[in-house]
Order: sequence, then C-alpha cells, then structure tokens
Amino acid sequence: MIAAALLDDTVGPEQYLPDRILKPDVQTLLRKITIRPDEAYRRLLSYALPCRIMARLKRGKILMKEKADYESFFGSSAESVIDFRFR
Repeated sequence: MIAAALLDDTVGPEQYLPDRILKPDVQTLLRKITIRPDEAYRRLLSYALPCRIMARLKRGKILMKEKADYESFFGSSAESVIDFRFR
C-alpha cells in the first residue's frame, strides 16, 4: 500500500486493492522500501499513532516527514478538522 500510495500520490481504497499492489510499478518500488519498528513510537501507541517516513534518493539526498498523529485519530485535533470542513 505504501508503494501504491507514493506512486499514485493518494491513499484510498484503490491503493489497497490486490490488483494495484501486484502491478509491476508497485512491485518494483516495494522492493526498495524498508520498514523498521521504532521502540519509542511503540510506547506512544496507547494515545498517539506516530510515524516517520524517510526517503533516500539516488543522489544521496534524504527527505523526511514525521507525524506525531494522524488527522482525526483518537486524541488528535479532530475538532479543528470539523471546524474547517463543516462551519
């Protein structure tokens, strides 16, 4: 799903479909993805859902994005999302 989302620039039901995940472009990128658990993040799981995504490009540049939580996850600022979308 991560590889499909990166290639499609979106996350939705289509990225979870076996047909999408089995396509050659997704499989090629998937072989280049490594997932590693982070003990510090695991300890936060009862009240947050943190993650860090790091991409090392061919020329050595590293791109990184870290999130402490996901939008509308328990304990996050879902009220601000509701305010923006519905008021």
